[in-house]
Amino acid sequence: MIKRGCESKLMNWAAKRSIHSKATYRDDTTKVELRGKTLHGTAKDLPTLIWLPDLIEQAENFEEFFTRSNNKILNVRNVHLLNYRNFGNSDHHDSFDMADLADDIIRYMDNNHISLATIGGHGFGAKVATATATDNLDRFTGVM
Repeated sequence: MIKRGCESKLMNWAAKRSIHSKATYRDDTTKVELRGKTLHGTAKDLPTLIWLPDLIEQAENFEEFFTRSNNKILNVRNVHLLNYRNFGNSDHHDSFDMADLADDIIRYMDNNHISLATIGGHGFGAKVATATATDNLDRFTGVM
């Protein structure tokens, strides 16, 4: 289990921000839903890449990167660009604990019928990706 880190104390302010129109404040941390954008690959039944942004950056900002003509990722993966809880259109909750962030990702995978995925991220997203994969080795094929 991942211990509560300073992220919770430093980022608690995020839950107090105004909430995006599609997001909901949840009293129960197990009801938080992550949202973002799915980029469908060029073929059917491609493996999944879950991508997490840096702290306070919207996942949708990476759409341009993943859809550039010289980026071939969509030839080999479907890409899910996810916003953390308290950011973008994902639900809000007072907790910003690393274990809760990891649980949110696993719940997203379950709700979207993703049994296995590669997970990666930029900056803080890489930390969350590593923590999530470390605690759920049976759900991930790799970390980027």
